Amino acid sequence: MSYGWNPAPISTACAGISECTEGVLEISTEQLAFLLATVLVTVNTVSALAIWWDKRRAARSQRRIREETLLVWAMMGGWPAGIWAMRRYRHKTSKPSFIA
Repeated sequence: MSYGWNPAPISTACAGISECTEGVLEISTEQLAFLLATVLVTVNTVSALAIWWDKRRAARSQRRIREETLLVWAMMGGWPAGIWAMRRYRHKTSKPSFIA
């Protein structure tokens, strides 16, 4: 039974990298753009939710989310939503070390 892919025997050596990777990852530009957009939307959503959650916990005098965690989400690409959430929830807006 054939599933459209016939793997080479394990003992077969590749003559070059292009022969070894041929057909392994074929992704169109549209698929790549969709994947990138999905990742950025997810990271930005998590970044905004983390700031909202930290503000909520601060208002309730509970244990807070570490600043390093918030900064990591921002560095991963969530800075636009992070800035929006900081202004929207008025959270960490007066702390110069966090804004700069």
